[in-house]
Order: sequence, then C-alpha cells, then structure tokens
Amino acid sequence: MDLVWVRQHVRQAAARLGFGLVEQTKLVTAASELARNTLVHGGGGQMEATHISSGGVQGLRLAFSDEGPGIADLDQALSDGYTSGDGLGMGLSGARRLVHDFEIDSTPGDGTTVRVTCWRPAAAPPRGGLMPRVWDVPVRDSTRVRDARVAAESAAALAGLDERRTAAAALVATELATNLLKHAEGGQVLIDIVAPPAPREGGTESRVVQIAAIDHGPGIADMPAALRDGFSTTGSLGAGLGTCQRLADDFALHSTPGRGTVAVARVGTTPRGGGGPEGRTGAESMPGGRGPAHGTAVPGASAWSEGGALAGGWWPGGDAHAPVGAVACGALTGHAAAPGGAPGLPGQAGSVPGHSGVLGNEPGPGRTPWFRTARCGAPAAPRPDGRPGPSGDRSVPVAGVRAGGVNIPYGGAEYSGDAWAWVRSGDRLTLMLADGLGHGPEAARASSAAVTALYRWAHLTPAESLRRLHDALKGTRGAAVALAQLDVRAGLLRFAGIGNVGARLRADGTWRPLLSRPGIVGVHRPATLREEEADWAADRLLVLHTDGLPSRWTPPSDAGLSTADPAVTAAVAIRDASSPARPVRDDTAVAVLTPTPPERP
Repeated sequence: MDLVWVRQHVRQAAARLGFGLVEQTKLVTAASELARNTLVHGGGGQMEATHISSGGVQGLRLAFSDEGPGIADLDQALSDGYTSGDGLGMGLSGARRLVHDFEIDSTPGDGTTVRVTCWRPAAAPPRGGLMPRVWDVPVRDSTRVRDARVAAESAAALAGLDERRTAAAALVATELATNLLKHAEGGQVLIDIVAPPAPREGGTESRVVQIAAIDHGPGIADMPAALRDGFSTTGSLGAGLGTCQRLADDFALHSTPGRGTVAVARVGTTPRGGGGPEGRTGAESMPGGRGPAHGTAVPGASAWSEGGALAGGWWPGGDAHAPVGAVACGALTGHAAAPGGAPGLPGQAGSVPGHSGVLGNEPGPGRTPWFRTARCGAPAAPRPDGRPGPSGDRSVPVAGVRAGGVNIPYGGAEYSGDAWAWVRSGDRLTLMLADGLGHGPEAARASSAAVTALYRWAHLTPAESLRRLHDALKGTRGAAVALAQLDVRAGLLRFAGIGNVGARLRADGTWRPLLSRPGIVGVHRPATLREEEADWAADRLLVLHTDGLPSRWTPPSDAGLSTADPAVTAAVAIRDASSPARPVRDDTAVAVLTPTPPERP
C-alpha cells in the first residue's frame, strides 16, 4: 500500500481547509495508522475523505473500510497500550486520541469500518447555539406589503446576498404580497433562509432566500397568462408573476380553483440566466427600492452535487458536507493515469462523468467537485445479501431527488421550535424533521441541536442516528424527531421516528402512515427502535410533519404534486389543513421528499 500517497493527500485536504501544521500532523498520523491496519489486518480496502461543516466550523472526515476478518475483541483493540505490532506503535486507541470524533464498526467475517473527524478550529461544533429564523408576515392590509419587503431584505442580508439580489428578493416579496391583497383578500408570506432543493451542475451554492405566499382565495383561472411577462396585477409594481419567475433562482406556482394559491420563489447570490434581460435584477423598476438591510452579511453554507448537506429553516453559515475524494487501500506498485490528470490506482473505477480534479481541489469553471472511489485488485465478491462489496464501482451519479419544506413559527415568533434538514452521504439521502418540546427559543435550541448533530452521522441508519441524537440532545428540552433515509441506488426508503412527528408515504396512488415510537429524543428513548422499509420509485411522495397540523389532517389529493416543487407541496399541505379563521395552532413544519421530474436537472 502506498502510505505516502495517503499521507500526502490527507495533508493536502487538511491544508486546503485551513488546518494548522499541528492539526495536519495529527490527522495524517492517525490516517497512517488506520490505513496500515486496513492493509495488514483487513487485506486492503478503501479510504474516503469528506469535507464537512457544522455551525460554521469546518472539518475533515476520513472513513477506512475493508472486508477482512473483522475484530473479534473491540474492547481490547481500543484499550490503551494495545498495538498491532505492525503500525506506528499507537494502535486504535492512539489514533482515537488524535481526532475529535472516532467511530468503529466491526463484524467478524464481514470487515471493519473506522470513521474519524477533525474539526478546525480544534473543537467540536457548537450544539444548539444556532436557531432557525423565519419571517411570518400575515398580509391583511397594504401596510403589511412593506413588512414583507423589509423581511425579505433582512433575510437577504443574513444570506449574504449583494445589493442587486437583495433588491430582487424584495421585489419578489412585494409583488407576491400585493397579489395576496388584491386577488385573495389577504394571505400569508413566509420568508426563510434555506438551501436549494437539489444540488445543481457547476459546483457549490450558497443558501437562498425562500419566499412562500399562501392564500385561501379563489385561485388563478389562467396560470399561463398570469406567468406571462407584461401581465401584472392592478395596483402592483407592474412587475407581475412573470418577472418574479425570471428574477428567482426557482419559482413554482400551484393553484386550485376555490381553495387558493401557493407561490414559492427562491433568490440566491447568482441570478439564474444573468438575472433577466441584460442582467437586470428588476431593482431599477422598483419604486422606492432600497439596498440591503443594515447588518452583517453571513456567508451561506454550501451544497455539493455529491454528498451535500441541505437544511431548511437554518441560520446561514450553518452546515454542509462535501466529498473531497477517495482512495483505495491495498497493494499499489504504480500509478495509472486518471481522468483530469489525477493520479490513478490499479483497476480504478474512474471519475464521475463531467467531474475532474484531484483530492481536495477547487472546481474549475463549469465543473462540479470531483468524487472518485478507486478500487484495487479484482472486484470483491458480493455480500450474502447480494450487495456489492466496497470495492464495487460506486462512481455512477445518484438518481435525482429533491427535498424542501415550509416552517411556520407559532404566533409570528422570530424562532420556530421546529426544524427540518436533509443531508446526503454517498448514495444515502437523509431527511429529518425535529419538533422541540413546546415552542419558543428553548424549543428552537433543541431542534437546532438535532440539526447540528445530524450532519455528523449522515452515513448512519435512521435507527442508529436516533440513538446518537438522543445523547446529543441531553441537556435540552428534547424533541420529537423523524428520520427518513433514501438509498437512491437501491431504491429503498428507511424510516424511524421518536415522538409525535407524522410521516405519510404515497405509493401507487395510496397514502400510508409511517409510524414513530413514543418518547422524547434527549429525555426518554425507547429500548428498541424499529425501522420501516418501503420501495422508492418515480411516483413516490414522502411528507413529514410536526403536530402543528391537525391530527385528522388529510394528505393532498392532487396527483400533480408528485412532480411539484417540494416546498410547494409542503405549503399546500399547510394551506389545506388550515384556514384564515383557523390558523395553525403551534410551530408547524412540513418537509417533503420527491423524485426529480424527468424534464428537470
């Protein structure tokens, strides 16, 4: 095994993330010991390096896996002073002391996986220190239109949008609020800082400002006409929904005659298509248009096309994950040429189509971050359950899937006790919904702690993640938590939950519930956690919701929502479960997972 290659690339990845020399050396030393163990005791395997971020703290996670005989006595192997005799003399216990997080899974006859994480600065990320900020603006008269605009400007400042994109967000919020007043006799504007519903081609993305308008009005009879440029509402700024659609990174509209309309727009740092004709953002046509709200612009977190972490209702600069690269651990006598000029490995799987680069490099223009899993030797034999071993080709991009949600704080409060997030680790995508006990800031701290902790364990199953979350939430009020994990390659959905968080899955036109166990994560966890499994296909639709929705809530019946923007589906669920006279009765969050329609990227 080429330990020099491993050490070099781990040091490069750590250096690029800003680790100091001492921290780099610690991580490289731990990686050397673990890589040697993988070779000597596991017969070879692979290492994957992943850039992660939580609460604004950057980190590097290394995962070593093999299909060797496993470790018969983990307690002995992890005890101080025990060494293999073949490594650096420090053993697993010494490697564990050099990192901040250390996890090991070993099954006799089925191999070993060790995961270690180092954070920069050398401290664990804050837990529960960040809370979701949501602006809930009820639009009942013309004075609230200004409030919607100011809220959009405030959100844009926190998301790090520049003056032009801030003006675009303000214009979109103003037009949507005006439409509510003129055509639906009022409604509700929800403004949130979220990540895009799916990673895009071309690299990293910042958080975006999501603006959702919900009403119980008569609906829109002719949506194509309403979206046509030049068609505007009487008494508005003259921009119309067509301009909103052009200014926003994403814009989706859903209307049901007699039941109302939902519009969702997301405005990010870079306008789609240059921001409209001649790059205009629309700010020039906005009467009394203002620059960004005063305050500190916080850089948004990023999402990657492979392995990104995406969260909704989360403070910008929060959490993100991105694969840095992967190398094989095994006999290596030379380097074969790899795509993009990267050093190769014998029998390598190759790079993802359209991806190029080397471990830890920044993507060039028009490129996505590169993620390669290399293998050495002959392909491993399938496991007994038919799954390929870790040396199988994992370079094929995952199938399209989108996640989105809507979060409403109780009584128009600044912070919601509910939070939702989604994170991708390889072929696994995990969607979480957390409901902090009660409402207000303390409930928000509990649900925020759950989001922060989720990003550490994106690779774990829902049941195992809930066990870890239980420890992470101790000291808070606790929360009800539901986790749905989709293996996009296998087409399999796994679900586990604790507490009063609902889950509904639509398959073949029929809704069925996914059941959670009684308890409160962080306070009382059931002794056993059962996971439900279901097949995932192009017609599936998963809805997670907190108890802000009525207990007799009926899922949306519109078949078209399977291909709608997931945030639109979430907003429709809230609209249909409430009314102007009967608004939601608690913090209310709905998170949705849908396949990407064939015509979308």
